[in-house]
Amino acid sequence: MTDKLFYVPRMQTHRVDSKYVDQQFEIRVFQPLLRRAGAQRFPVLYFTDGNAGMDFAKGIAHVLQTSGEVRPFIVVGICYPGDNPCAGNILRMRDYTPDYRPEAG
Repeated sequence: MTDKLFYVPRMQTHRVDSKYVDQQFEIRVFQPLLRRAGAQRFPVLYFTDGNAGMDFAKGIAHVLQTSGEVRPFIVVGICYPGDNPCAGNILRMRDYTPDYRPEAG
């Protein structure tokens, strides 16, 4: 029996401490189908709001790549820790709203 030429890597999850806010973020990385032999390099699509959109983005990436519509690419979602898609509703306001301080003039 021969090994398959391609395999689907598992999604990787990393935790990163922010330098700007007292918060830890989760980085989820979805790679395309990979060849078993050889090193490969791919373009990367980064997107915020990974809690709500990572499953959707993975699905679109998989369909586009396996159909040959686009070259293989890596999807990276920047998330708030937690499995709930609504995990960052309050923190999202902090991160996506300009800092308004009337005393700053």
